[in-house]
Amino acid sequence: MDSVDIYTPILQRYGYDLRDFEHTIAVLSIRKSNPLTNILDGVVEDINGREAQASELYRRFQKFDTLALNHFADTIYEIDTTFVSSLGKYRLPKIFRPKAGKYVVTFDYTSTLDYRIGTRTLQYKSYNNNRVEQENQFWFNRSNNKETMRSEILIPSRYDSLVIKFNIPKLEKKSDIVDSSTISNIRIIYYPKIETARLNYIQELVYGNQRLTPKPFDNDTDDIADSLRPPFIGRR
Repeated sequence: MDSVDIYTPILQRYGYDLRDFEHTIAVLSIRKSNPLTNILDGVVEDINGREAQASELYRRFQKFDTLALNHFADTIYEIDTTFVSSLGKYRLPKIFRPKAGKYVVTFDYTSTLDYRIGTRTLQYKSYNNNRVEQENQFWFNRSNNKETMRSEILIPSRYDSLVIKFNIPKLEKKSDIVDSSTISNIRIIYYPKIETARLNYIQELVYGNQRLTPKPFDNDTDDIADSLRPPFIGRR
């Protein structure tokens, strides 16, 4: 028997004790009509069957969650402009009162002739009452070919605002160097918390197609206009 007694509480639940269990095992081990190995093979088969059922159920839950998240995914910002040359600090439109969930930022980045020194980052900060509550950054490396970058921002609770900006070092002053770095196809996609998406998706399936949550992005034209000014001077 195992040194750790995990059987006694289980056996007691059905009115047996450890001696009853040991006696049963001893009797079954000497029977010829239905040897213990046959019983154990049946137990293994039953466990494997239950495991397969559990795996299939888990796969279905995952598929449902993916459908729910994609159903409520909301592209709150998208711009197909290609930014070149002065890639200093470009702040995306501020997101006011961001909802709890996940914000995914994607963009295409190339730097065939990038002679900048230092790290290239996508930074974000969440604010409450003009105070930074949460901040993080995503590093991306030099890429000879166009590469789609993806960064996920997790927002655990509501904030007053969310600010996202690029921070790319200035180009070294070399007259014979032509900078070919570009950033294009910037998108911000919002995904609600899985619990919210799952519940709302079930409600839609049961009660009809009705969006139960408003968009989390308030379109502030002044803020957007400000974010599209230089240092992103070179565009095409």
